[in-house]
Amino acid sequence: MRAGDFAFDHTGLTFQGQPVKLTPHERELVGALMHARGSIVSHDAILNRLGSDAMPGIISVHATNARRALRVSGAPDPIKAVYGQGLRWAGPAPVVS
Repeated sequence: MRAGDFAFDHTGLTFQGQPVKLTPHERELVGALMHARGSIVSHDAILNRLGSDAMPGIISVHATNARRALRVSGAPDPIKAVYGQGLRWAGPAPVVS
C-alpha cells in the first residue's frame, strides 16, 4: 500500500524509501489507520488489532511513539486523534499497489 511518500507492507513502513523504525504494535497501529483510508478507527478496533494483552491507555503510547519514529525519519505526522472516537490517517490517501 502506498500513500504519497509512504509505503506499507508486511515488513513495515517506509518514508521516501527509507525504513521507519516501528515496534510490531506501532506497525499494526499504522497499518490499521492506513487501511481505513482516512476513516476513524475506534479505540476498540485498535485494541482488537493489537491483541488481547493490550490495555486501553496503550493506544496513545503507541501513537506517540509512532509519531516520534516518523519525525526521526523526516516524515510528517499523518496520525490524527479524533477526540472521543479514535484515530485516523490524515496523510496522503493510501492506494493499494
